[in-house]
Amino acid sequence: MHMQTMRSCLADSERQGPVMLPEMQTVHMGQRQEGGGKMMKYQKMVAGALNLADLANILNTIRDELDDITIDQVVDVCNLPVYGGNDPKNTTEVWSWDAENILVDNNGQNKWGLMKRCPICGEAPFHCKH
Repeated sequence: MHMQTMRSCLADSERQGPVMLPEMQTVHMGQRQEGGGKMMKYQKMVAGALNLADLANILNTIRDELDDITIDQVVDVCNLPVYGGNDPKNTTEVWSWDAENILVDNNGQNKWGLMKRCPICGEAPFHCKH
């Protein structure tokens, strides 16, 4: 059986922080406790990331280990750590960053990855106007 979760993260253009929409879950008998244990394990892994590239690798490892649940059920993807640099003005589809890169979830490839920030404005390439 699968657990279904609907969750979205929104952030305004001023990056006052993500807004969490209500989470809806269907939990089958015995799965709540297992999911909680996985959440603690994976949140610790994320918190231990040394830099943005390490965070991307950890998120990919977690995604590879999950069978019947999605990554946002065990990792608070709306509150991933950041590693320096100015906050991007537009954080839509930008999950974390450092001074030179942003972290994106490449859904088409089912893999977390890094993209270079615009050297002029610091935005994600898909939000940049240069």
